[in-house]
Amino acid sequence: MPRLRFASLAHLPLEQSKREGVAQIVYYETPAGEELFQLRRADNLYPYPPFEVDNRDPVLCDLVKRLEITYLDQDGNAYEYWDSESDEVDYATPAAIHFLIELAQGGTTTVFETRVSLPVVRESLE
Repeated sequence: MPRLRFASLAHLPLEQSKREGVAQIVYYETPAGEELFQLRRADNLYPYPPFEVDNRDPVLCDLVKRLEITYLDQDGNAYEYWDSESDEVDYATPAAIHFLIELAQGGTTTVFETRVSLPVVRESLE
């Protein structure tokens, strides 16, 4: 299952906490029936706990049939997996991310797609 993890100043406190700072945000899927999933968002301020699936994380989208995340490098090459903390990509961040989500309801499905260009990237060391 795809999982997207990144740091952001867009922390959304779900409790009464007024703390602010850099949050680790994780978008991930959990099972929601036969061949269906829920898209959830985990949001934790530093110090970041190890990521674990938590049914208390808010559901952003229900009845997900398919979720595809494609990462694009500076040259437009597409990758199904990206780890910016790895020498596989020379510690670079993707230049853009393409999302496809297919939702099922009854006997029909609806597909949504978008591409997000990242405003700030860490370039390859090459």
